[in-house]
Amino acid sequence: MSVMLQNFHPLGLAYNAKTSTISVVNHAQSGPSIEIFKLDQNIATAAHGSTIAHPLIHTPNSLFPISDHELLITNNHKYEIRNRKLEATLKTYLSHPGGSVVYLNLLTNEAKIAADGIPFANGITLLNSTYVAVASTTTPSFSVYAINAATHDLALTQKVSIPFWIDNLKVDSAGTLLMAGHPWVPASTKVLKTNQLYDHDGTGKGLALDGRPRAGRWVAEWDGDGEGKIRDLYVGGVEEFGASTSVVRDLGRGLGFVVGLYEGGILMFKT
Repeated sequence: MSVMLQNFHPLGLAYNAKTSTISVVNHAQSGPSIEIFKLDQNIATAAHGSTIAHPLIHTPNSLFPISDHELLITNNHKYEIRNRKLEATLKTYLSHPGGSVVYLNLLTNEAKIAADGIPFANGITLLNSTYVAVASTTTPSFSVYAINAATHDLALTQKVSIPFWIDNLKVDSAGTLLMAGHPWVPASTKVLKTNQLYDHDGTGKGLALDGRPRAGRWVAEWDGDGEGKIRDLYVGGVEEFGASTSVVRDLGRGLGFVVGLYEGGILMFKT
């Protein structure tokens, strides 16, 4: 395990409660892969089970289980980025439709393109048993696809434009789609590129933490409205919490939780 962790750079992850498995997108130095862990809740430990790599899973970002042994995985670009950084950056800002969604069978390692032509495909989640939502960060929008149960192909049914660069998607217990993202991209990009220069650990190495760049937040929801109307939940600058990337909500307790890019801790808000 220690050897694997040295080559472990996680990005997206998803938990399957039925199988107690955690699927993780890993951008390792050796190349991208999907890592499967078995969670033991009694001792709060996840044991590594398997590694899956496939040529179609070349720029994985987010993933979601659609059964006990099947995943849908987004690729945000058409080609692996590490050797095409300038090209990838240009295509990101030009909203080039190079992203895709890949279907993966964990039992057979079968993989296929379920949908493509998506500019910077990012977050993905099931809306219900027959529909899935996929975020397109640079459009910016999310799209709803119908899942073909036999072929696992995705058919576009609706596209909803939003006013911020959308990141991850989640669905609460009422079936409402939750989304978080970035209202001002240059600020988020500056955080991404310079955050490592600051003294986050208090060791005295690096720049003073109070001078680090910050970025705003935008959290919203969509209840399936046919006209594509979304409702803002939490929008603002950097005073409390910035660079929002994902949101979840506990309707029973009336609480929501937001995580941010390189933010310390988790922001909790009342709904």
